[in-house]
Amino acid sequence: MEIVKEGSFVLNTVEAKEIRWAECSDNSSSSNYAYYMAKCMRSVAEPLLVEQFGEVVIDELFKKYKRILSHRLYHEDDNKSVIVVVSMTRRD
Repeated sequence: MEIVKEGSFVLNTVEAKEIRWAECSDNSSSSNYAYYMAKCMRSVAEPLLVEQFGEVVIDELFKKYKRILSHRLYHEDDNKSVIVVVSMTRRD
């Protein structure tokens, strides 16, 4: 993995998780999946992204993310994805 070779970070864990997006919402309507998917991902990713890139980009980033998800969900039947979770610690 390139980040380990570069040496600035220690890789703690790498996990792959299958996410069924209907579980992020109590609403089973496929027309609302993109909204709930983006909301679910934003709740996890926003604090990390704000720290790195600032608050200015967050709203636009998740608007684009929702549009991409809407397009994908329109063309796919399964409403699930694989999420890769990586935990790293910056070396001193």
